[in-house]
Amino acid sequence: MDPLKNNNFKIEIDNIIQGGFRECTGLSIKVEAIEYREGGDRAPRKIPGKITYSPITLKWGATDSTALYDWYEQVVQGFIPEFLYKKDGSVVLLADDMQTEIKRWNFYGAWPSEYVTPALTTKDKDIDIAIESITLTCDRIELSR
Repeated sequence: MDPLKNNNFKIEIDNIIQGGFRECTGLSIKVEAIEYREGGDRAPRKIPGKITYSPITLKWGATDSTALYDWYEQVVQGFIPEFLYKKDGSVVLLADDMQTEIKRWNFYGAWPSEYVTPALTTKDKDIDIAIESITLTCDRIELSR
């Protein structure tokens, strides 16, 4: 089998519609190793412990859409109950035709913990795209089967 390309993907988050994501990082799961010893054992054994899910960072070319920022603002204001600001979503890896789904990672109970505005400058002669980013903290990540 050929390795999969990493540049064809889309993000789905409940009812938020935001296109043109440039980058998605942080889809990682870690299981802590707990060491213990039995009786006269000199070398410790290891068993699985606490599971942690890394924050997911999404970057996109800035547009006039404020859907992701509005979600972040709900968390900052803190006026709504947890079940209203936590959202489920997916990162979907697509085939070259940009339609066929190859893999899907689902995340659950996500909420935006950081929003970064685009870096703005007039010093460069070359014009670059303004990039916004948002970091999502989530309760769980899993590969869909």
